[in-house]
Amino acid sequence: ELKEGDQVAFVMGEDNQVRLKRSTSVVERTAGALRGNVAHLTAEQLREAAEQAIAEDVITRLEA
Repeated sequence: ELKEGDQVAFVMGEDNQVRLKRSTSVVERTAGALRGNVAHLTAEQLREAAEQAIAEDVITRLEA
């Protein structure tokens, strides 16, 4: 149902009748379209992962 302040779009139906439809934002229409397959990490988990990656990089450089 349309409410005052809604943005609208004119949509032509197959019966050639024009109808008003509430228009959604690009953000609403595309939300969740590009989901990653990586689990969300907490700040603590991100910090630990960064520390581990840095430590592994240092070891690799020392062994070279």
